[in-house]
Amino acid sequence: MPDMRSRFLPVSFSRLVDGLCEEFADEAQCAGFREMVDQMQRIIADEAYSLQRRLTQLYDPFDRDSELLHAPPPPRPGRNRPKNPKGEKRAAWDRYDAYQDQR
Repeated sequence: MPDMRSRFLPVSFSRLVDGLCEEFADEAQCAGFREMVDQMQRIIADEAYSLQRRLTQLYDPFDRDSELLHAPPPPRPGRNRPKNPKGEKRAAWDRYDAYQDQR
């Protein structure tokens, strides 16, 4: 016997709601049911949007294409880091370190 869970039933959402509304004897109950379905759709859409926005924020530091969207990284100030850089070299190394920490 085939598995009935894998069977596709081509029913649109609006036809499903219409079919369920036919089960109600009172027109007021049908209107209330449709309002509840509309509210549930709005809540689900809001939750999905919030989750997508949060996931995008969490993924931002790992996005390889982010250098195309943001400023390029500062150049590495030198091949070897001095123990106690001074002046402009210290500022350059600080900018480089801050960028790497942010990534």
